[in-house]
Order: sequence, then structure tokens, then C-alpha cells
Amino acid sequence: MTDDRRTVDRGGGIHVVRRSDLRVRNLRLSFNPKTGDLEGPSPTAELRTDIFDDWLRIAERASDDSEAARRDALEAPLDDNEAFTSSVQREFEASMIAVAASAFALDAFFASVVEHAPEVRISAESRDAEIFETFKRAFALSHARFTSLREPLRMIFDFVATPFTLLRRGRSLFFTPCSTSGWNRGSFAFGPRMRSTPSCSRGS
Repeated sequence: MTDDRRTVDRGGGIHVVRRSDLRVRNLRLSFNPKTGDLEGPSPTAELRTDIFDDWLRIAERASDDSEAARRDALEAPLDDNEAFTSSVQREFEASMIAVAASAFALDAFFASVVEHAPEVRISAESRDAEIFETFKRAFALSHARFTSLREPLRMIFDFVATPFTLLRRGRSLFFTPCSTSGWNRGSFAFGPRMRSTPSCSRGS
């Protein structure tokens, strides 16, 4: 069967989507007095697009996938270790995506805030502190609300940054305890690519 769909040549130019800012630099019009031709340097078009909500959707989907995989792990029969191990691995991979995408979303939202209001930016030693202090200046939220956001923000960026910090220090992995409801205490080994070797076992 042949594909009757046609491809459309949209030509050149710039495609602007929602949440995009288009800026044109070096725009100057001048005409040659003898020929009447348009002269002058070519303008430079710059396009900026906010993508923090795209990263938030990715984080939300990954979080849902992680929760679904955890349910599968908890509901797996005790004699089906393959199903349990597969579910734990899917939960872990989806969780990594959710946390990393959340960090990217926060970073992208921070960049959008600074782009629209450069004067609110506050420099700090760590990325999470810089984002937190900038948001405090940019948004009129209660002290309690900001206080409740500080620790989760630090944890997200610590989780994302830890593998790179270990590599700079010449270490390939580290061990951290894990304790989850219904499982025996064990540990996960995180490598440079943030892969894991699950060693948590289900309680009987």
C-alpha cells in the first residue's frame, strides 16, 4: 500500500511557538541613493523559548511510572523474583528521570525569571541556594512557604550533582542505605551513570 500523505515544504524562516521570545539585533535599514537598493548589515534574529513546563510534564510522567512500578513490585508474588526485580529496576530508572527532570525544570524556570527580571538574581555558593534566594526576592510568598521549599530544593540538586562530584574526586560509586515499607533494610550502589545494583529484599 502506498502512502498518499504529502510532505509540505514550509520554506525557510523562523517558527515561533508559544512561550517564545523573538529578538532582532542589528536591524538597520538604508538605501543606496543611486540604485535605490536596500543596503546595510544583515540583522540577527534570536529566539528564546521557556521549557520549564515541558520538563515538569516529563517529571510528572516519570513520577507516575515510578509509582506504578513500585505497586507492581509490592504486588509481585513472593516466588516471582524476576517480576519483582524488573519492577524495582523500572521504579529506579523512572525515579532518576523524575528527579533529574525536576531539577532541569527548576533550573529552566530560574533562567526564565532572571531573563524577565534580571535585578532579582542573587548569587550564592550552590545552585540550589542561588535559585532559592532569587525566588525569595522575585515572588511574594510567605516565610513558611519558602521554608518548606528549601530542603526539597537542596535534595533534588544534591541528588543530580552527586555522581559528577564523585567523578571529580576520582570515586566510581558510593553506597547509601535504603529503607522502604515492606522491604528489609539494604543498600543501593550508584555508579557514575547513576545505575544501581538493587540489594533490597522484600520482607517475609
